[in-house]
Amino acid sequence: MNQFGVASDLSSKVYKGLMRTDNTGTMLYVGERGLSPLSITKIDVSTPTPVFVAEDNHGELGSNLKDIVISPRYDEIYVASGAPYGIQVVDSNTISFIALLDTGAYPGGVDINVPGDAIYGIPHSPYNNNMYKFDAQSRELIETYELLDEWYYTSPADRGIAVGRFGFKTFIVSEDYAMSEMKIQVVDSLTSCY
Repeated sequence: MNQFGVASDLSSKVYKGLMRTDNTGTMLYVGERGLSPLSITKIDVSTPTPVFVAEDNHGELGSNLKDIVISPRYDEIYVASGAPYGIQVVDSNTISFIALLDTGAYPGGVDINVPGDAIYGIPHSPYNNNMYKFDAQSRELIETYELLDEWYYTSPADRGIAVGRFGFKTFIVSEDYAMSEMKIQVVDSLTSCY
């Protein structure tokens, strides 16, 4: 079994790692959840020995990483993080900031539909109970969906999002720390929540 680290020398340790590959499976993107500042490293895993490709400039991408998704064209990464608050659009080659999709404080999850034309984001904060849908090309907000009222909690809950193949349905998972339970809500992305 092979193993390697995730820094320029491939020997550093990662705290609460989050990994994603592009659809070809040749590039691995590794981030560290919850740290300030956050860090994302790109590694070529197409050969027996992984090769460091790029890493963000220290502090450029904010803090408190929650989620990462790779665009179907492999040219962009969408990063849910804090400070700046929103889904960050990041160049997948250089791991550098391109644009910000405003979701309010501390987005908790991000996903993109299969055609790659819509980006979805949800907050981590209990004071913002919305899901946001953005146009991937214009970066404009297309629609805001209000989640179920019972999803408000007294403290931030871990949330995750998964978009169905064409974005007709979106699945949101939220963990209620006080009740020690997890809930999944299905959102009809064409009209409204149900």
